[in-house]
Amino acid sequence: MSGFRRGQNLAHPSKKSVLALAITAMLGLIICLQIWLLTATLNTALGGDHSIVVPSLVSSVFLFLASLGIFRLLPKPYTWRSAPDLRIEQQGASPDPRGSEVKKSATSDLGGKA
Repeated sequence: MSGFRRGQNLAHPSKKSVLALAITAMLGLIICLQIWLLTATLNTALGGDHSIVVPSLVSSVFLFLASLGIFRLLPKPYTWRSAPDLRIEQQGASPDPRGSEVKKSATSDLGGKA
């Protein structure tokens, strides 16, 4: 799971949003299945057939656990200080790859008088 999470952290934000949309759609489908299962179970149980209650409970618990497992795959929200940026700052490098080079070239143009 750590390799998958690392890949998510390094991915472009648009790829993260596509992944989040797909996972959200799967979670929505699971919720719809659970609502349908609840409706069918209540309809059958109120009709007098109580043999369907335990299998529907087991399948509902399975769907709930599956949704928890899928929910863990959602990427972390994108912020301006994401995990790769923090690692760069901890190494002492500038977050802007041109940041230090621009300062050096500006002082060299002035003949080192800055």
